[in-house]
Amino acid sequence: MKYIFTKLVYILLFWVFFNNAKAQSKLLDIDTGLQHLTNQIVENLNANNKQKIAVLECSNLDGTITELGKYISEELITRLFMTNRFQVIERQLLNRVLSEQGLSLSGLIDPESAIAVGKILGVDAIATGTITDLSTCIKINARLISTIDGSLFAVASAKIEKDETIISLMGKFAQPVRRTTESAKTELQGTKLLMDSFDREIIGTDWHAKRGEWLIVEGMLTQNDKTVFSMITAGQMNWAGCEIRLKAQKIDGESGFCIGVKLKENGDALIWNIGAGGNRTSVLQTYLNLLAVTGKSVKYRNIEDTMRQISINEGVWYDIRVVLKGATIKCFLNGEEMINIMDPEIQKYKHGMFFLGTYCTRAYFDDVVIYNLKQ
Repeated sequence: MKYIFTKLVYILLFWVFFNNAKAQSKLLDIDTGLQHLTNQIVENLNANNKQKIAVLECSNLDGTITELGKYISEELITRLFMTNRFQVIERQLLNRVLSEQGLSLSGLIDPESAIAVGKILGVDAIATGTITDLSTCIKINARLISTIDGSLFAVASAKIEKDETIISLMGKFAQPVRRTTESAKTELQGTKLLMDSFDREIIGTDWHAKRGEWLIVEGMLTQNDKTVFSMITAGQMNWAGCEIRLKAQKIDGESGFCIGVKLKENGDALIWNIGAGGNRTSVLQTYLNLLAVTGKSVKYRNIEDTMRQISINEGVWYDIRVVLKGATIKCFLNGEEMINIMDPEIQKYKHGMFFLGTYCTRAYFDDVVIYNLKQ
């Protein structure tokens, strides 16, 4: 009798374990999955006494944002608001403020931008996250970031079945958010030197095309010649330390984008080459005689310890940020720090103009914001 009872207990335990495992392995539909994600976020916000929140669009692991990322963000905003427990920042206001201040819009927001958003909008926390394609499903990894110090204080996740709706939204890339007004400058970034969203038909007097075919197409600065090294300059020769933020999208071609600073009258300059070496690397370079009529007399040098493997995809918007102060330069791509170096060579380039460029590549540029930094 005791043997039979023990056997029944083992059978019951196995049945419970089997059914729990089966339930856990079952993929959620999108509505159930988003509610599961919302419940986790609500629990974490309550536990950390956060009352006012901003929700960013979820990005793919490479930093790109699709319509799926925007949809998830909108659903989380609605579901969090309907709990009647939190003050949720309205999406259009958040987009406008972020764009006006030149802050990162991706799910990979950096700590400095998180702190800045907190100060501007008065929010306690920022919800952001990434979407991972796992073949038969997607996994959403959400992160809750404190705007006090930019630190991560909680996470949440959900696996959702990849049905036809998910597949359709994953294949549609989101359009860049437009600025609707010119914002006041903030003390965080200093005096505004340049702010341009290209909402007009001609390039204007702030920009000077040196090479390539530069024009404005549908509210974006466009380089439309992929046969040459192209460049367009802006600013003054006396520009020194600065912070640069912009968006860029590759149309087609061999490489990615060039962000140039401290361009001198003799053509010497610093360049962050994103997609150098046949679209294989990111590297900081010094150039001599960049404005030569032909490329034969142009000389360049890669600055040590700044090279990283990366490729720029076509049809994807990238958030680009460069901070240059004294002999130090920091470069960020979609919120990820790519370069952080102090080099005496940089200090030699004390002043100069800013420029955008491409090498045998057509591209869009938009929402350029440049602030002066005290040296």
